[in-house]
Amino acid sequence: MFQRLGDQPSNELLDILIKEEQEQYLENEYGMIDDEVRYIADAYYEIEINSNVIFLKNQEDYHHIQERYSKTAILFTVKWDSTSKLARKTFHEIALYLHNYLSMIDIDCFDWTDICNEENIFEWPTLILIENKTIKKIYQGSTDKNEMTLALFRFSVNQPYLIEDDCSETLIENFLTRQRLIVIARIQYEEKFLYDTYKNLVDIFLDNEHIFFMFQYSTESSSLILKQKYGDINSILQRKTIVYTLNQDLNDLKILIFDALQISLIPFDPLDIIKSTPTIFLVASHSQLIQLNDNSLLNHPSTENPLIWIDTNSLWVLTINQYGHISYPAVIYINYSNGKVYMNSTLNDIDAWLKIVQMESIEPFYELSSTDIDEGPSQKEI
Repeated sequence: MFQRLGDQPSNELLDILIKEEQEQYLENEYGMIDDEVRYIADAYYEIEINSNVIFLKNQEDYHHIQERYSKTAILFTVKWDSTSKLARKTFHEIALYLHNYLSMIDIDCFDWTDICNEENIFEWPTLILIENKTIKKIYQGSTDKNEMTLALFRFSVNQPYLIEDDCSETLIENFLTRQRLIVIARIQYEEKFLYDTYKNLVDIFLDNEHIFFMFQYSTESSSLILKQKYGDINSILQRKTIVYTLNQDLNDLKILIFDALQISLIPFDPLDIIKSTPTIFLVASHSQLIQLNDNSLLNHPSTENPLIWIDTNSLWVLTINQYGHISYPAVIYINYSNGKVYMNSTLNDIDAWLKIVQMESIEPFYELSSTDIDEGPSQKEI
């Protein structure tokens, strides 16, 4: 299974860009370019190597390590690539916390060309996750620490994950910073039979990467805790925690999970600025957003592709302003497969409008200068 992890700028790069743009009164409208990535990478000089990360001594090691460990994460980079350097820095940082869960191998394709050719590694950085000598997932391009941590942790453990103490829970939730929904079952010792119901619930949603399930035995009453990354509009989409009674009614528990996944709107995250699938943006101020709360546009939530809200008062509205003069609030639909950008400021019958633009029955408002179906738009275009 192939899944993109990113083509995303790193947190370090974003921090510097934001700081520079604030100091320069937003003069830099187009943000992330290769020279700035290189500037950040070069500033690190030497990466702090974590002793828990494995380096190959010979070519046979590559297969021997996979035989020795049931789960392995392998990062392929090249020493002359700036993004690879950022990815290696992230990989070695998170190894401090994750090496107990899986083995982690750092491979430079400049030194181990035959291995990289054997695995068809022609893009860097590439992270592959292997279980019992079989590749389960392939990620490319990300240097974001939280996203890489989430990908490795989800792969390395089984769900539901047992929380042994409060310190363990805090640590695990730090791993799950990018997780949309965290579900925790607190099961009273006298009601251990509830675990079977909870396990059946987990099995239903096990393939949904938006959710992570945990459980803990407790002296308190049994409960089901849902921790949502995004709350409602009035709370500016901040994190939200809801507690329910845990019972044996599997259908009732399923409904609670489905409801928690029904997110109509999420705030814009600059780490998701480059996508390879069509994306719908709602560009509005917070006050306009509250006024739109009753609009049908926000009453048909999607578990896979919710609307992405960009606040017109934020720095990131510049990513939309470059397409031309737009009256806000507006809905922007970007089809990254062909580079076409559509805009609707009337907000009337958005569902019908989306169907029309998806069929390309109307002229686009703007077209990106060039696109790549596999890679999405370049950082320069964004």
